[in-house]
Amino acid sequence: MTVELGRYGIWRGRQEMTPALAAEIEAMGYGAIWVGGSPPA
Repeated sequence: MTVELGRYGIWRGRQEMTPALAAEIEAMGYGAIWVGGSPPA
């Protein structure tokens, strides 16, 4: 199975990502959101 992520995506820090922002990014037509950051130690 192959997942089509699109040609471009968005990278955001974990603390900056919200459900509303994800919905806005999706509405703009981006196929992927990469969420950066590490869980607390």
